[in-house]
Amino acid sequence: MKLLKSKWIKILLLVIIIAAAAAAKPLYDGYSAYRQNAVPVLEYHSVGGSRDWPAEVIIDTGVFEKQLQFLHENGYRMLSMEQMINGFKNGEDMSKAVVLTFDDGYMDNYTNVFPLLKKYNANASFFIVQSKIGKPNYMGHNEITELIRAGNDLGSHTINHNILTDIDPKYFAWELSSSKFFLKKEFDMYYVHLLSYPNGEYDEEVIAAAQKYGYNYAVTGKNGAVDKAWVEQHPMEIGRVIIKGDMTEDEFKTKLERSHLLGYLKSVVFGAVFFCR
Repeated sequence: MKLLKSKWIKILLLVIIIAAAAAAKPLYDGYSAYRQNAVPVLEYHSVGGSRDWPAEVIIDTGVFEKQLQFLHENGYRMLSMEQMINGFKNGEDMSKAVVLTFDDGYMDNYTNVFPLLKKYNANASFFIVQSKIGKPNYMGHNEITELIRAGNDLGSHTINHNILTDIDPKYFAWELSSSKFFLKKEFDMYYVHLLSYPNGEYDEEVIAAAQKYGYNYAVTGKNGAVDKAWVEQHPMEIGRVIIKGDMTEDEFKTKLERSHLLGYLKSVVFGAVFFCR
């Protein structure tokens, strides 16, 4: 009797394992397809700036170059936001693409980053705090103009870097609309429609205001790669991989790979929520 019971337990376990494998296969197949069409968007701030700054906003120039070298040697195209958006629209192969973004507009983005972008045939998006242009440690008109002329993007990081979820909504027009206007006016009528939320903080009210004032796409501080469907359906919530200064080379590679999994899980969850409405 015990032998028979044991046999049925083994059969039941085998059935459970087979059922679990069958249920997991669609998820695996979906992830494999997503992995071939999703793009990690990397978030940087200062490269080679003051060592007194926290690791969240500064990375050593040599470490940054090693990251670009890794991407270059592994066949990645290093793109700006505009290039990624257009790539999705045009049906390009995005399986080996990564986007580089820089927040705040530090001078080292010109002195340290720009030469390396040219060296590795890369482009990037620079989100500028408008009131900081030309101030100590920040890029001025000439530096930003040169970045734009080289094919890089200019985006807004608001006027004063105020956290949009913490301020009175009556100031949205100043932080969002005015920064867009002043950047456009200063840089030869450049079409500014990319936004980076200060500290990555936003909510539905902030999204509505940003769209009202003419922004078509916005980047956040939330992790996860993005694919064409996500960019089209959630253009104001494009996640980024935050690259910290104390990150090792192996951690960089792991975080890059993990961004695809996080992006896929996020798309599955949002898809399920939408389906259940």
